[in-house]
Amino acid sequence: MKRASLLSVAILVILTLVVSGVASVFAQSTTKSLSTNYTVQNLSLSEPAIIHVAYSLAYDGTTPGGNWAADPGNTDFSVDPGSSKVVAQYLDSTMDDGAGAAVIEGSQPIAAIVNMLARGQTPTSGSYTAFSAGNESFYMPFAFKNLATSVGTINSQLIIQNAGADPTTVTVDLIPGTSGLPSYSKTITDLPGGESFYYDQSEEANLPNGWYGSALVSASAGGTITAVGNQFTGNHGLLTYPGFPEGFTDWVVPLYLSRLSNGYNSVIAIQNVSGGTISAGDLSVTFTPDPSLGATPFTKTLGSDLADSATWTLNPRGSADWPVGSFGAARIHSTGGNVVAIVNQLVNEPPHSSSSALSYNAIPANLTGQTVVVPLIMSRLSNNYSTVLTVANLTDEAGSCDFTYKPDPSLSLPDTVVTGVTLPASGSIVHNHRLSGAGTHELPSNWYGAAIVDCNKAVGGVVNQLQIGGAGDPDLSYNAFTTD
Repeated sequence: MKRASLLSVAILVILTLVVSGVASVFAQSTTKSLSTNYTVQNLSLSEPAIIHVAYSLAYDGTTPGGNWAADPGNTDFSVDPGSSKVVAQYLDSTMDDGAGAAVIEGSQPIAAIVNMLARGQTPTSGSYTAFSAGNESFYMPFAFKNLATSVGTINSQLIIQNAGADPTTVTVDLIPGTSGLPSYSKTITDLPGGESFYYDQSEEANLPNGWYGSALVSASAGGTITAVGNQFTGNHGLLTYPGFPEGFTDWVVPLYLSRLSNGYNSVIAIQNVSGGTISAGDLSVTFTPDPSLGATPFTKTLGSDLADSATWTLNPRGSADWPVGSFGAARIHSTGGNVVAIVNQLVNEPPHSSSSALSYNAIPANLTGQTVVVPLIMSRLSNNYSTVLTVANLTDEAGSCDFTYKPDPSLSLPDTVVTGVTLPASGSIVHNHRLSGAGTHELPSNWYGAAIVDCNKAVGGVVNQLQIGGAGDPDLSYNAFTTD
């Protein structure tokens, strides 16, 4: 089995999608004015990270966006050892409204996530994990144009950043359903170094309404790019995910949801990136219910051939073939070649209806790192936000983990350490920071900061950011970082 590289941690981090109080770049997908904040974590436990950030405005297809001025305190700052810092574009007094990208350089290894919010409006929220390097191509499992669904009309947007210094031409192949043959190929000519291009499928005249499928985003020879996908659902929902530079045969889904009583389901999109057709029966997902349910595992198997670059979608909504009230972990296995996968968490089980929408990437099962770093944790904040941290065991052997929660320096609190937590074989540890009391995560109310989880088995992690009782879509999800 090919070994996966560790999830991105480096002294340089690429933020493909950065916005400040802008709606125009989102075209027909949403009428919201959206802004971002990003959280950068210093992975050194002994030295501060000296940070420099370069912001650039988006390329419009003809004219380079150029430098995007920001407050000095948001371009040059330091982050304490092991800690993190939140930088909010919506609080930047220098930054003009607009959309673009950023490149973060640190004197120590760093990791970063980006949250996108509709402030002062009915919430719309999305989150993604930043990149440490570009690649010549990226796979995007889901794309849509005005597709009517149970959660409202869905539109997608692809944001592509040139991760190199020189201009590059980018091709976006939009691939319908399971056919593998592009409906349309979009060319973005001479994308300047460091800049992003915002490509909204709702405005693409070469696609019919109701179109859905996947995308393959490629730079010209020698070019390097990154790509982020936005999925806008209904009036308020937003699911954001980073694209995939490569595929593997085995992936772990730390948390699946099937026909829950609160209406939640997990919609899993698996894209064939093998370079050829995956035959029926050569791709499967095995679901292992949480032990508390006392239920047996079940498997879903690809029922028809899946063309190269096309996507297989698993959606439990209202189906008698899926168990009611089931949740747990899942594993994707392909004997037909490499795949990639995202997990959308939606409230779409009849008769429930909600705009809450979260998306995260499945985790390569062949990661070998035993430490998970988490840039942003929240415990019962006054605005009702809390996080749920899921640490997944990527092996079939039980182990243990030690959690170190590092508070934001402004809180003037010591670290909170929870040791010897049992890590089930092929299972997960869940720390729900909305809960309180001894034996959980032991964080106080109004706590925020970062986390480092050290285990004795290979692990991955996912974080849900949830606002209990919030209107619209205040909820976000991102992948944590696995390191040695």
